[in-house]
Amino acid sequence: MFRHEEKFYNPAVIAVSVSDKLSADELKARVEAINDLQFDRVGTHIQANAITVINDSGSADTFAGAAETVKGLTSLAMVLASSDADALRAAAAKVADVTPLIACATAENVEAVAKIAVDNKCPVVAKSDSVEGLAELTEKIKAAGTEEIVLCPVGASLKEQLYSLSKIRALALKKTFRPLGYPTISFVPEGDADAQTAAATALIGKYSSVVVIETVEKAAVLAMLTVVMNIFTDPQKPVQVESKVYPIGEVDENSPVLLTTNFSLTYFTVESDVEASR
Repeated sequence: MFRHEEKFYNPAVIAVSVSDKLSADELKARVEAINDLQFDRVGTHIQANAITVINDSGSADTFAGAAETVKGLTSLAMVLASSDADALRAAAAKVADVTPLIACATAENVEAVAKIAVDNKCPVVAKSDSVEGLAELTEKIKAAGTEEIVLCPVGASLKEQLYSLSKIRALALKKTFRPLGYPTISFVPEGDADAQTAAATALIGKYSSVVVIETVEKAAVLAMLTVVMNIFTDPQKPVQVESKVYPIGEVDENSPVLLTTNFSLTYFTVESDVEASR
């Protein structure tokens, strides 16, 4: 439940959304912007991990075409998001080789969407506005032939989402309630980059496994990735650099020697200051 009990495993995935209503040029530019969400922080490379293709058009053919185009433009993981089973079937057929996450199975379409996931050997999202509803869906999906399931609790507010995510975690861990023992996905509510950052970081903390955002603003995404990096670092084992002598600039026998700890944040802060001072 809490990272200091031991540590958290499997860092949260940041997935950026792409609408299938974009023109070909807009779609390409959007995917390129998502691919470019990469950063180096205290010696570690971090980046957005996935692209979520949204079926805003309502057309199965348009959705499938957009998914196929995205597949050709990125190596990131893919989520296919639609409420229409026919659209999900068409898109999954185009991109099954990259194993997309199929979203979402609901009480209304669970049999059809679960079959798509089984036929294409893909994981599937179960979506409900109640924790009890999610448990019922996972049992139906398992009966259809797959246990590769991700839970999507829906709430009218961020507060309700966080409550459901916490309840799922507690029931799975403390009560060993297996129908809820799966990863989770959350879709960040619409808003500007600051609002999305606030919501996403809250969801990363409690306890979303995949967080779908809309913004491609680098400062916002860096903030989210930094939270992921911090929360999923082992609290009993800080990120470290190798203990050794590191030359900076043109070193000779008259160069000063600076001594730091090998804690990454300390080392890289000192290193950047030394480089800046020339």
